[in-house]
Amino acid sequence: LFNYYKDTIEFDIQKGKICSIKSIGFRAETGIKIPQFLVHQLIFGWKTFSDLDRIYPDVRYADDREALMFTILFPKLSGYLHLMY
Repeated sequence: LFNYYKDTIEFDIQKGKICSIKSIGFRAETGIKIPQFLVHQLIFGWKTFSDLDRIYPDVRYADDREALMFTILFPKLSGYLHLMY
């Protein structure tokens, strides 16, 4: 589960593949929490989950397995991200 403090996204991962991604509404008890203004940086590869965790205190996770999963799902990519968005 991935919470960006307004909504929660559920990833269904089976045999190492993402089978579905769906919104399940806000859930306070989720494991990965990232402020909404940082989500695009993670998804588009401008910053890794580890980078965001180190820089922003509002990035939280319940255990190291979840942090590792997000590091693998969203690797750092080369490119330019205009911060205005």
